[in-house]
Amino acid sequence: MRTTDASKFYLSNLLPRICRYLNGLEKAILFYRSGDNNSIAAAYTDRSMIYQTSILPDKVNIDSLRRKRTGGPQRWMWYDRNQLEFDQKRFRPEENNLLTPLSESVLLLFLPTGSSTDFDLLYLFFSGNVSYLNPVQKNDEHFFRQTKDAIGSLLSGIFTEMFYEEAERDIQNSRFKRLIKGVSVEVEHLRHSLSEVKMENQERIFKYCIDRLKVISDEKSRTVTFHDSSKKKLLLYTGDIAALYEIISNAVFFAESLSDDATSPLLIKDFHIQHSKEINSENNRKLVTMQNLSEATSYLDRLEDAGSIIHTAGGKLTGASMGEVMNPPITPSAISQWLTKYGNQMVQLLHTYPDKWHTIRHHFKPLVKILQRDNSGERLEMTGS
Repeated sequence: MRTTDASKFYLSNLLPRICRYLNGLEKAILFYRSGDNNSIAAAYTDRSMIYQTSILPDKVNIDSLRRKRTGGPQRWMWYDRNQLEFDQKRFRPEENNLLTPLSESVLLLFLPTGSSTDFDLLYLFFSGNVSYLNPVQKNDEHFFRQTKDAIGSLLSGIFTEMFYEEAERDIQNSRFKRLIKGVSVEVEHLRHSLSEVKMENQERIFKYCIDRLKVISDEKSRTVTFHDSSKKKLLLYTGDIAALYEIISNAVFFAESLSDDATSPLLIKDFHIQHSKEINSENNRKLVTMQNLSEATSYLDRLEDAGSIIHTAGGKLTGASMGEVMNPPITPSAISQWLTKYGNQMVQLLHTYPDKWHTIRHHFKPLVKILQRDNSGERLEMTGS
C-alpha cells in the first residue's frame, strides 16, 4: 500500500472510530503526509467530530519526528505534555486549528505507511483519571510502567495488523481489477473479431449473389444488377447458402414480370428478394421431420414391447396379435397406418440404431418387407416421407 493510500485508510477507517475503540480516550491527532503536495497535514478527532487541516503552526516540526524513532524498533512512545515537540497554545476548535492543551498521558504510535523510513504519527490523549494509567501507590510504579508498555505494544500491534490486512486487501483488489480489465479487453477483442467475421461472411454471401446474378444475366443476355437496397437485404441473409440461387432467380423473375421493356437493364430491388419465406419453409420442414422421427420412435418402441411379449410366449407376430397385447389394445389397421405414414422414418431409425428393436426388425413381417424394399433401393411411396 502506498503512503498516501495508507493515510487515507487511517483517516477514513481508523480515526472516525478510535474514540469508541479505546476506553478513556478523549481525543486523537493524526499527522500524515498529504497526497496533494506531499506536505505534512493533520487531523483531529474527539467523540463528536473530525477536523482536518494542512496548515500547521510554525513551531511544529513533525516531519523530523516522523523520520526518527528513538528506542530502536519500538513503534510507540508515551509522552507528558511538556515533552511534545509541537506548539500547544494555538489550538482553536472553532477556527479548525487542531492543536490543543494536552492531558498528561499521551501515547504516540508510529503507524506504517508502506515506506520503511516514513510513518504517520497518531497521538492518543487519555483522560488523567483513567485508573490503569495512574499508579495508586509508590510501589505500584513498576506495575504502572508495565501496564503502559503493554498498552502501547498492544495498540501498536493492532493498528499495524490493520494496516497490513488493508494492504493485502488492496493488493487483492488490484489483482481482481486487473483480471476484470483483462476479461473486458478479451471480450471486446472477441466482439471485434466476431464483428469482422460477420462482415466477411456477409461480403462473401453478397459476392456469391453477384456471381449467381451474372450467370443469370449471361443466360438471358440482359444486364441485371442489384440495387443498394437489395444488397442491404442480402447482407442480412442467414439461411442456407444453397437456397440463394433460387432466391435470386425468383427475384429476377419478379423484376422481369414488373418490367415493361424486355431489353432494358434490370435492377433488382429489395422487395424483389423474398428469402424470409424460404427460411420459414425450411424451418417448418425441419420441424415436421423432427416431429415425425419422434412419433416413429414411439411407435417402434410400442411395437417392440408387444412383439417381445408374443415372441417370448412362442406366438407369431401379426398386426392382430400385437394389437391385442398393447395397452390400450389397438386394431391391426391402426398398426398398418403407422407403417404407411412413418415407414421412411422407421427405416431411418432402424439403420441409425442397429442395436435397437431386435424382435420386430427380424420377426414382424410388415416391417421386414419395408426394410427389404429399402435395401434393394426401391423407393418407399408413403406419406410423411
